[in-house]
Amino acid sequence: MTAACLLSSSSKPSRARRDRQHRFQIEYASAIRNVPAPEMNQSHLTGPVWGSYLQVIGNSLSQSDKCRCYHPRMRRAALIFGFGSASLAIGALSGCSWKELLRPQPNAVANDVALDRALRVSSLTDGDQPFHLILEVSPPARSSSGHGASGESDMFAQIEVFWLNRITYRIVIRSKGFSQIRIVNGRVVEEHDTGSFYPRWIQNFVDALFEPVPSKSILLKVPGSIPVGPTDNACITTQSSDGPEATSDAPRYSDEISLASVCFRDREPRIASGRDYARYVAFDDFASFGQQQIARTLVNVLPANVFVRGRITHLEPLRQSDYPLLKAKEFTLPVQQILTALVLKTHSPFKARFFSCST
Repeated sequence: MTAACLLSSSSKPSRARRDRQHRFQIEYASAIRNVPAPEMNQSHLTGPVWGSYLQVIGNSLSQSDKCRCYHPRMRRAALIFGFGSASLAIGALSGCSWKELLRPQPNAVANDVALDRALRVSSLTDGDQPFHLILEVSPPARSSSGHGASGESDMFAQIEVFWLNRITYRIVIRSKGFSQIRIVNGRVVEEHDTGSFYPRWIQNFVDALFEPVPSKSILLKVPGSIPVGPTDNACITTQSSDGPEATSDAPRYSDEISLASVCFRDREPRIASGRDYARYVAFDDFASFGQQQIARTLVNVLPANVFVRGRITHLEPLRQSDYPLLKAKEFTLPVQQILTALVLKTHSPFKARFFSCST
């Protein structure tokens, strides 16, 4: 058991001060539980009745924002130590160390501010530095059953990105069953594809590089704040149908398609993961790139607990010699571009599944 909150302490207080402290503690215990305060005299300071009031005070303070431990399960208790006429009351928590309890509480940051800050820090496409990147995707070592699943051994891919800004970039995808060169110059798109199906697991990595936070516009409207600190992890999630009351800016969603979340880590904060109905990608192994902290490892979690790992093996500022690669030389009609859409297939009124289709 480790101590959590120091309630009061004194050494050789006067009788008047002792009586004031006594009255305050009894009134405070009564107020926080909204129960009548019993008549008590000095002898109760070391008796079982006073111990029960210390339990009440300890419980209340351990739940307050000024004395809170972010552990999932905590047991509360109370200790009292007598030193003559002085008393030291300590609200105690089980499961939290002194280091955790006495560390400065994290700053609370508004949800939209935290998300905007995290994007500027850890999203390449939200930074000011044009870049050239190569991401190597390797298949999972094993499936959820412990054995390599059919088709997983073919999940090798290389994704190369030349990025100037959001309307000028080039993507090159190389894999066994599908390859693509896509050059975007505003409304002009040049695209060359090999293979008729754009695998979802590849597109998840492309989407995570370009937009690490899915449904960003919705998440920016979620009200509230989160703790931000070097050891804190917090998430912003769209409100579900059984969540708090909806507002015009933050409606509640009952359908699976509209649910999304983003989780953070570290002081800046950085984006730890992004999730919606189509993908879940986690970010790790952060390293500096200019003024940003960029994850070098991306993990794409697929159905049946299949984990596909992507590793950024090359990241550098875009060279002047690469600029000609960003110029589209022809125009590909939208009907000739390959697109992937998720189609809802309902098996029953209570269960829905999503299937990836390329056109």
